[in-house]
Amino acid sequence: MRLDSLHIVLLLSSLPFFGISQVKMEKNGFYTDMGIRDATHELALVNLNVEDEKDFWVDQKAFEQLLEKKNPAGHQRYLDGKHSVYRRHQIHCGERCDHSAEFSTHMAFYLINGNSNSNAEIVLTVKKSGNN
Repeated sequence: MRLDSLHIVLLLSSLPFFGISQVKMEKNGFYTDMGIRDATHELALVNLNVEDEKDFWVDQKAFEQLLEKKNPAGHQRYLDGKHSVYRRHQIHCGERCDHSAEFSTHMAFYLINGNSNSNAEIVLTVKKSGNN
């Protein structure tokens, strides 16, 4: 009977650790979702003048530097979220999209520094020439 009591005490004392790991997983999902949401917003920014676009990216980089300083793991999850959106956009867009040099530089940063953990299938289509 004493052994059962010991097991119960050990189980009850370990419950807070399970809660902590759950909170960490939720935070990582939060930062990934935030990265996805921000990248989707960035793709929707069209027709900005050069100054507005530069101001936007200065503010964005300031936010990301602060996030990296305060929460490096969250920052990586944020970059991973952005990577997934920009990678899908790159595959979909190819050479058809006409992005500014400023935007292309930032998109390349996210593609290089983010990680894709998905096993999504990539389907490429071949452009047919008009002579067929």
